[in-house]
Amino acid sequence: MAQSGSRFRRAVLGLQHHASRHGLSMAVDVARLLGLDLFGLFVEDERLLRLAALPFAREFNPLAGWRSIDGAQLARDLQVAASGAQRSFAEAVKTLPTACEFVIVRGTMDEAISAHARPDDIVVLSVPAALGESSAERFALLIDTVLQLAAGALLIPRQIARHAGDVVAIAARPDDPSIGLAAAIARAAEEELVIIEPFDHDAIDRPPRPDDRRAVRKLARAALSDPALLVASFRGERERLVVVTQGAGEASLPTILASWRRVPVLIIAADSGTSRETAGASGVISS
Repeated sequence: MAQSGSRFRRAVLGLQHHASRHGLSMAVDVARLLGLDLFGLFVEDERLLRLAALPFAREFNPLAGWRSIDGAQLARDLQVAASGAQRSFAEAVKTLPTACEFVIVRGTMDEAISAHARPDDIVVLSVPAALGESSAERFALLIDTVLQLAAGALLIPRQIARHAGDVVAIAARPDDPSIGLAAAIARAAEEELVIIEPFDHDAIDRPPRPDDRRAVRKLARAALSDPALLVASFRGERERLVVVTQGAGEASLPTILASWRRVPVLIIAADSGTSRETAGASGVISS
């Protein structure tokens, strides 16, 4: 059961054959430390199977050059990947006191999330290794889908820079929900809370808790519309996690932060109902 005051009840881990190796460990930690159930969702990408069925489809093998795609072998490879993911999941969740479930579905990740996500979920997503124009667009659409259906999305980069350090809240307004959640995580982790304020207020409109260790960084509001400026404001920061509310800045900001800073980024859905009560929840994300 999720801890009192938390709007989150379950962590959902979306897996594919190319999933980040950090995703499972991060999802398990989220579930353990926030008292969440854990739901593993392995998606056999139907688009790959449809592509393999096309008579003109080819794949490049470094030893054999271009050759036809073996649809049957591809299907077997996906089954092997799914079975391996299920075994890894079962091993990783053995010590979790909460409910755990693993399912294998066929389709696209968007379809699987739409079919299984609930309003009280945190959906864990692996950021693509290379965010080219097309992959960035697809991933942005996936994030939008998640935040329409769930309470939050946790973006996991391919490489994680550190597993200890500050918890950073990007607070677009004095009562931004990111502050309460980041403060709770920082207290549980015994880390410093860092609040980045892209607004013109001298203080957060919230009395600090006696046990809070917090620092405030100021920056121009324009940085919210320019991810490069905001990333530059992290110079010298040694954060382990960034918390941001959906709509606090440029839509691509969370993905860029996760990729450039190589730390997980937790996006709180704008309409998740997360409030100051969230500060009552405790938890820390680590690997």
